[in-house]
Amino acid sequence: ELDFIETPTVRWAMEKNLVTQLQWFEIMGYNPSYFAEKKHCPQTHRLIGSVELCPDLPVETFTFEQAQEFIKKINFLSDEYSFRLPTSAEWEMAARAGTTTKYFFGNDAKDLDTYAWTYANSDLQTHPVGSKKSNLWGFKDMLGNLWQFVDSPTDTPTTVIGGDVPVSAH
Repeated sequence: ELDFIETPTVRWAMEKNLVTQLQWFEIMGYNPSYFAEKKHCPQTHRLIGSVELCPDLPVETFTFEQAQEFIKKINFLSDEYSFRLPTSAEWEMAARAGTTTKYFFGNDAKDLDTYAWTYANSDLQTHPVGSKKSNLWGFKDMLGNLWQFVDSPTDTPTTVIGGDVPVSAH
């Protein structure tokens, strides 16, 4: 189940969390994630048939084309919403949550660990979706944990770096 947040004054909504491995598996029938083995999530690890997954970790190691296929499939399943990747401007608006400070949580980088998984605090692996504090609009994982795809207005795929965890988004 997806959990949306409507953005103020703009008529669009965006998922407040990264897509989990379980959500991806339920739609796509496979899990492309590198961080799917039991050692990455000993308490929550699941084996569905021959597919390993860490249900609360974000799905990663997929292509832009696979992301588009995921969106195509959830659009087919939904009568209520039409899904797409956010544009760079929409992603930036959601990430900043109306703030004008250096970071959406203020100007001091010392607070980064409260809001983001980074190279310094991640043990070089992904972590459960939404496990850090949200921004003012309720969006989580806007910094760190993974890179996130956006779709530019010209339909040219762009990758927005949401942190410095060295995990491939493509």
